[in-house]
Amino acid sequence: MNPRIGQLVGQLLQSDLAMKLVQNEALVKALMKAFSVSVEARQLVDTQLKSLLGNLDLARGDEVAALREEVAALRRALDGLSRRVEASARRADEAVAAAEAARAVPTAPAKTEADSPAKPKPAAKSKPKTAAKPKTAAKPKTAAKPRAKAKAKPKG
Repeated sequence: MNPRIGQLVGQLLQSDLAMKLVQNEALVKALMKAFSVSVEARQLVDTQLKSLLGNLDLARGDEVAALREEVAALRRALDGLSRRVEASARRADEAVAAAEAARAVPTAPAKTEADSPAKPKPAAKSKPKTAAKPKTAAKPKTAAKPRAKAKAKPKG
């Protein structure tokens, strides 16, 4: 309601004339009847409008508002899903790029001991050589003594 009208109604109700009108019982009953008739008329119009819209297969205002709210909720959910899909696609693209980069860069295979050539062992540190001793002739080996023949046992 317009604030200016509210101020005027407030001033009117505070006047002496308004006090006399409120005390008039017939006027109060007439005002109450007018108010109740306007409420009934509004209800009748709403009922008739719902019936008409139903017959025409059209949505009522409250149904349209509920549908608008539902559409807004679905849009928010779709936006959230879209963001999640985009983030997943970005991660997938990064993973593919990393895999392709890893495949493109030749890397030396890990070497095992079996794969690597034998390394020469480091030479032992040699001590300074002393003068060689003259070689002596090898002692002739003596032949082993023949064993005594076992005595033959008499046959008998």
